[in-house]
Amino acid sequence: MDDRIRERAYQIWLSEGKPLGRDADHWERARRQIEKELSDGAAAHKAGVNEVPAANITVHKGATSSSPTPGLERADGINTPGVKARRS
Repeated sequence: MDDRIRERAYQIWLSEGKPLGRDADHWERARRQIEKELSDGAAAHKAGVNEVPAANITVHKGATSSSPTPGLERADGINTPGVKARRS
């Protein structure tokens, strides 16, 4: 996880114009952001929420569809019951 924090802190440092002496602040901010992302993802997984970006969903209709199972599918071809599309 330190590698992820390091990369995020670096991105924060760059976005703020490379200020000197703010490394501890950037590291802490990056750590909090990543921990929040991880806990949000774990909470969603625990709740059974599996949202897929709407851009990743293709609807195949009719006999001319190349899909073996016409219906709601992710772009990678996996038809997953219970998957909800989220709008980006």
